[in-house]
Amino acid sequence: MATIALFLVGVLSLLLFDPVVTAYLYNEPSWMWRFVNVFTHMVSHGNWDHLVGNFIFGAPFMLYLEHKLKSTKTFVRLFFGLGFCAFLLQLALDHFSMFHSMGMIGSSGAIFGLIGAALFLYDGPKPIQVAAKTLACFYILTQAQMAFASLFLPLGVAYGAHLGGLIGGVLFSLHRRRHLRLCRQNRANRSRKRRP
Repeated sequence: MATIALFLVGVLSLLLFDPVVTAYLYNEPSWMWRFVNVFTHMVSHGNWDHLVGNFIFGAPFMLYLEHKLKSTKTFVRLFFGLGFCAFLLQLALDHFSMFHSMGMIGSSGAIFGLIGAALFLYDGPKPIQVAAKTLACFYILTQAQMAFASLFLPLGVAYGAHLGGLIGGVLFSLHRRRHLRLCRQNRANRSRKRRP
């Protein structure tokens, strides 16, 4: 299971690497460190509370999504793709922020993205689907408010990354729903053409 593997990678990163290095906490981070951080921030965490909190919050959604996608490869690619979306939005917000960014660490942006994708892909009873989508929209709204506040206040949390991941996850789920609907229509059209 990819969810468990990602958690174990987080454990190894805390045991083997100093979070200060993986988050590039330097006074003037170079673009080289920003490039390295694109990858390291998704698999490293600031401390044990950060790691456990991310996975306790995200694991139910991650496990559901991994089961729903029926492909570990697709799930892992999605995780890193959403982490990249999270990184890009946080980097853009840092550019306009009144406070100099001291680095980015943790997979919460990617995990928020997986949560958004899971909530929008949920296909259970209609009332629960509506509740799931409402919850995703609530997360987007609250993270957008916090990301805006982080432009003017030193909050110490990458709310822009959370928002970037969420938006990426919702867009992925909308694209996937459309793709699956088109596939079903194509199969139905082919089966109608085969009938005498």
